[in-house]
Amino acid sequence: MLRTLEGRAQLTVILLWVTVAASIADAYAHVNRLRIVQDAVDNQVEGVLLAVPADLIDRADTYVSVTLVVSTVTLVVAAVLWMAWQFLGHQRLTGALAGWRADPRTSVVAWVVPVVNLLAPVLVVAALLRAAGRRSVGLLVAWWVTWIAATVLAGFGTGNPRDLADQRLPDILAMVGDGLSVAAAVLAIGVVRRLTDGVLDRAEPAAEAQAASA
Repeated sequence: MLRTLEGRAQLTVILLWVTVAASIADAYAHVNRLRIVQDAVDNQVEGVLLAVPADLIDRADTYVSVTLVVSTVTLVVAAVLWMAWQFLGHQRLTGALAGWRADPRTSVVAWVVPVVNLLAPVLVVAALLRAAGRRSVGLLVAWWVTWIAATVLAGFGTGNPRDLADQRLPDILAMVGDGLSVAAAVLAIGVVRRLTDGVLDRAEPAAEAQAASA
């Protein structure tokens, strides 16, 4: 399955749907902890927060930690599959590309080099889509802006303030980040399918010509 572009695309899409599920679970974990903290704030007496049972907040914290780990692991696996899929697609389109974009290794380098990976990945994918005859500017912009925003909010959402009441803002940011992660994953699935279809459609005439000449 990993030897074909279609197989890699299917696995990538499956893992992207798994990241959607993981993001939803993470959002629920933050909602649960936010509810506990908000109850304590709403029922404070003369400005003093009511004591939250240690086991209750500990369970909420554990739930958040577990869903964070699961989300991170699924995202890493999805990223690896994405790069494997994109690399193979890039190889199929090398003849239609020029300059540095013609090298399939850019499909990996663009993602793993710090700072460069803030913009290079979407530029490489855009070049591949053009080469495959599948221009999708709106889809790419929506996907990349959503992905960057989700990544930034996820970073802010991991805050762990000492004051229980201050935990609300990180949880809210994490919830918004999870929502954006879901949107980014769905848009990414659209990118995978569109580029894969373009590569396969482009390969069909060549295969037919080769069969006719045989």
